[in-house]
Amino acid sequence: MNKQKNKNLLCFVAGKSGGHLIPAITIAQKLVSQDNDLKILFFSTNSSLDNKILQNNSIITDRVILSLENIPYKKSIINKIIGYPIFLTKLSGSFFKSFFKLLKNRPKKVISTGGYISVPVCLAAFCLRIPIELFELNTTPGKAIKFLSPFAKTINICFSKASSYLPQKKCNLTEYPIRFENNQISQNNFSFDSSASEKNLLKTKYLEKYGLCDKKFTLLILGGSQGSVSINNLILHVIKRNQNWSQNLQIIHQTGDKNNINLGIIYNSLGFTCHVFPFDDNIMQYYNIADLVICRSGAGSLFETLFFKKQCITIPLETTTTDHQIDNAIEIEKMYPDLVKMIRQQDGPIKLEKEIESKIRGF
Repeated sequence: MNKQKNKNLLCFVAGKSGGHLIPAITIAQKLVSQDNDLKILFFSTNSSLDNKILQNNSIITDRVILSLENIPYKKSIINKIIGYPIFLTKLSGSFFKSFFKLLKNRPKKVISTGGYISVPVCLAAFCLRIPIELFELNTTPGKAIKFLSPFAKTINICFSKASSYLPQKKCNLTEYPIRFENNQISQNNFSFDSSASEKNLLKTKYLEKYGLCDKKFTLLILGGSQGSVSINNLILHVIKRNQNWSQNLQIIHQTGDKNNINLGIIYNSLGFTCHVFPFDDNIMQYYNIADLVICRSGAGSLFETLFFKKQCITIPLETTTTDHQIDNAIEIEKMYPDLVKMIRQQDGPIKLEKEIESKIRGF
């Protein structure tokens, strides 16, 4: 057995969610920029989102695809009876595939940003005595991070509150791994140090690129990398009720791949200028030209909005199995009350209408 660790190889594991994948890639890119000799071994799933984000990514030396679905705890009893054996079989297969890959390559450490795909890889790493470093990016840790925390050497957290759910001696408070840097913005002709006139000229340039106008209030809607059907429907409901906004409002909308209606055609039919797309990894340009962002309350969306110093209305995802986004929104709203406003799903469209209208009037 080869027990010698490869000091030039780091292993990352993330999948199925932009909230896991993008931070993992960002961390990897920053580490490679500091050491050009580093090689990246990346475990992920074969989902369309994983492929879209990871394919042709130049920093990944070797990508390993695992087949593992989420634990079927939300399903009916019959589906659980069928689903759990399938899950355990795939978990075992993923563990052994990870074990032999790690045994062969012996990376310096394994870094995970969460998700069920992390469990077999990190357990295999623990068995091989390869150090595990976890990143918990939300206020309330996810199930995978909680489960893996006893096996980890280090746990990086972005909210101090998260340490109350994890082994506190292992926790280090760190900044969220934002995928953008000030120098990257400068390279794309945007800089926080630019004069107001320069920023306005550059904003106009980007607006024209998408057929938008610099005299209208620009609303950016982000449902996350996988989109948000409920946000799409809520926004559409609000827009239909306020067609008079079309004289002063234009829309940029990331709908997600699961959206099954052509929002662009509908917005146009209602008189709104818009740019609608399912997903774009180069989201920086949209942040730059937005006057207001509406997004879910994943840590990535919130921290990116703050990075660009944008006004934000955040609508946390609330399900029977998770409400961690509510905690994220509450914490961020406390920290940045002038920039961030939380609206709950249960508040309905009226409160959202009032918030948008007040921003348009102040434009």
